[in-house]
Amino acid sequence: MWSAGCMEQWMPTAAMVVTNIVIAVMTALLKQALNQGMNRLVLITFRQILATVFLGPIAYFKERKRRPKFTAEVFVYMFLSGILGPVLLQYTLFVGLEYTTATFAATFSNLLPVVTFLISLAFGVLGSVLVIMGLYLVLWGKREEAAATASAAPVKPVPVQVAAGQGDVAEQQERV
Repeated sequence: MWSAGCMEQWMPTAAMVVTNIVIAVMTALLKQALNQGMNRLVLITFRQILATVFLGPIAYFKERKRRPKFTAEVFVYMFLSGILGPVLLQYTLFVGLEYTTATFAATFSNLLPVVTFLISLAFGVLGSVLVIMGLYLVLWGKREEAAATASAAPVKPVPVQVAAGQGDVAEQQERV
């Protein structure tokens, strides 16, 4: 009935469906926890600790021979990535859960890539316009600056005296 090729073909779809079911159940449980008065920051802390306990050993043993040297710069990058990535995302999710239903939150999480693309598209166009305007202003400012310098202080040529029998003009300029 199920051949190996058929299982391989449907495995990504099945994994996606299972993942969406788990996310929907977790969102409903989070909504219940928030409705019963649990603090958002405490909930985020518990989730991060749980993720560290489960994923930390896997990352340690899998990457121990390939990981970079742990410097202060790497620590700062990891800290900022941890704060701005999952913590900020979870906090906004929990604030949104207080004002809406778990069904809406679970559905909207599937739209996050689309919304991210639209935001990047809007900022991409805005960013391009700002770069072009900045380049124009810098070049216009350089042109105005060059024109102001040229009109303010004219360059006077240095007179070169050529004495008879002392060579050509190029030699005289080298001596000066």
